[in-house]
Amino acid sequence: MSGSADQASVRGSRCASRASVIEIAGLTPTVSVTAAPAWDSPETEELFASACGDCHSNLTKWPWYTNVAPVSWLTQRDVEEGRSTLNLSELGTTEVEVGEIAEIIREGEMPPWQYTLVHGGARLSDQEKEALISGLQASLSGTVSSESAADEGAEETGAEDDD
Repeated sequence: MSGSADQASVRGSRCASRASVIEIAGLTPTVSVTAAPAWDSPETEELFASACGDCHSNLTKWPWYTNVAPVSWLTQRDVEEGRSTLNLSELGTTEVEVGEIAEIIREGEMPPWQYTLVHGGARLSDQEKEALISGLQASLSGTVSSESAADEGAEETGAEDDD
């Protein structure tokens, strides 16, 4: 019997060693918010948090599986890329183009399908997408770049830029 117990102990230590090898220590939650939007409504804030916030803010929720490779590598890459493109926890550090954000959401490019597989709250209906877009437009109206504001104005008047 002691032989079986020894084998189980060795197997257990191998599994523990393997698990510690694949855990990634670099996924420390970042919670600093230097400048956040003045949300137009709690609904907009909730829609953003559930569909966009993990990658486009510093308020990322790191589920257990984000500590296991290779998921940890993919998640870290996606969050870093998302934050570098748009980080609503650090308004003013990246250019906010609301018209482009609206187009990306409407076309279904965001949130990405692989994110919605494990985050059911990120699967937005057409009505929720439009509510999010309207809310973002209202919430970010003071932070819109002059170029995107001009583009939105041109779209509203039917004018097009020939550049």
